[in-house]
Formats: sequence, structure tokens, C-alpha cells
Amino acid sequence: MSFCFINRNTFRQNLVSGDKSVLFPILQWLLEKIPEHKERAYLGRYLSKIDIPTEFLSDADIAEQYERVLKPALKYDTEQQVDHTNHRQGVQTTIQPSVNSKAADEKTAFALLASSYFALKDALVKTDAVAAAAHAEAFQAAVKAVDMNKLSHDEHTVWMKVMNKLASDATGITKNKDVAKQRVAFASLSNALYELLKVSKVDGPIYYQHCPMFSEGKGAHWLSKENAVKNPFFGAQMISCGSTVETLN
Repeated sequence: MSFCFINRNTFRQNLVSGDKSVLFPILQWLLEKIPEHKERAYLGRYLSKIDIPTEFLSDADIAEQYERVLKPALKYDTEQQVDHTNHRQGVQTTIQPSVNSKAADEKTAFALLASSYFALKDALVKTDAVAAAAHAEAFQAAVKAVDMNKLSHDEHTVWMKVMNKLASDATGITKNKDVAKQRVAFASLSNALYELLKVSKVDGPIYYQHCPMFSEGKGAHWLSKENAVKNPFFGAQMISCGSTVETLN
């Protein structure tokens, strides 16, 4: 695959805009060499990571990827090198088993989603559209922060099903300052998050609650850390309308 005489900026612009002359050769290259790409992806886990020159870290995208991916990998490589050196020199090293580090990562990622959601819910209880938009933006960031490689099989399956819905509903709340419309998007977001938290490791109990009056009597659900009902769909108008229908532990 080659792009003759195309400079980097033009290539990036065409890629972002979806220019067919750029996208199609990339897709062709990817699809024709799937076995090779799978092998590279597998072997890539065992390659030594190199540090990033300081001048490149001024680029926000590179800096974000460095902090999220490369920096932890570099730290791991350094620890492994020290361990191998001690082993060669006859120094006994005791490796303390992590307390389910994978579960901790999953818990951290989904706990961030949950905490942002609960803050959003509380803003809607107060009928505060501005605060709701801000917390929805934080929820969007939490969605982007989830590392799918660290999820269990069940979590990954549900995550693939709901992640786009979570992101789009949060975007709708962020961009819309009409609290009535925010509440409609919140009802949809709550359903998607409920599916995820049912299979996740977030600390409970979390109460799945139902309002029978919302959407002209069609009803809607939401999640809460408290069993006491504080209705986010009507706020002060009908603060206690609803009931707990399920408890997630």
C-alpha cells in the first residue's frame, strides 16, 4: 500500500474526512493480510517498548496514548529487567501476587461510569440542566476510558452491545440544555447501563428503580445508590414517585 507524494497533513485530513482514495487502499491492505495482522498483534505483546521523544509528547493524542498504553508497559518492562538481573546475580526476589488486578481494573473502569452516572442522576433530581450536561460529559469521558482488553467475557459481550448507546445518549444530554429532553436520553442511558452493571464488579448494592408515570405513563427506569426514591424524571414535582424493582449486589 502506498500513497505517492501525499504529505502527512493532507493524508490525515483525508483520512478523517473519509476520503475513499485513502480509506479503500487501507481497507484492502487490512483485509488481504488478516493472518499476518493477527500474528503481528500476538507478537506485539512481547516486543520491547521504546520511550517517546519529549518533543512528540506535545501532541495531545500522542500524549494520551503514551499515558494510557506505553507508560505502563515501560514500567512493566523495567520491573521485569530488574527481576531478571537479580535472578542472574543470585538475588532471591519474592513476587507478591496481586489481589485480582484484572478485577480491580474492571472495577475501577466501571466504577467511574457509575459515579458519573449517579452525579448525572442527582442533577436531574434537582432539575439542573447545566449540571446534568456537565456530568454527562464526564460520563462520556468514562466511556472512552474503559479498556476492553481488561474485561471479562461476559462484560466484554455486554460492553460491545451497549457502549455506543451509552456514548450517544450521554452526548444527547451534553448538547441539549432542555431538561425534558435530557430526561428522555437519561431513560435510554439508564437501560443500557443497567445491562452492563448486571454483569460487572461495581460495588453494590445498586438499586434499579421504576417510575410508572414518565413518558405519558409508559414508565422508565433509573439506577440509584440509595433505596429511598428520588425521582430524576420529575424532580421536585413528584420526588417520591416510583419504587425499587431490583437490587444489584
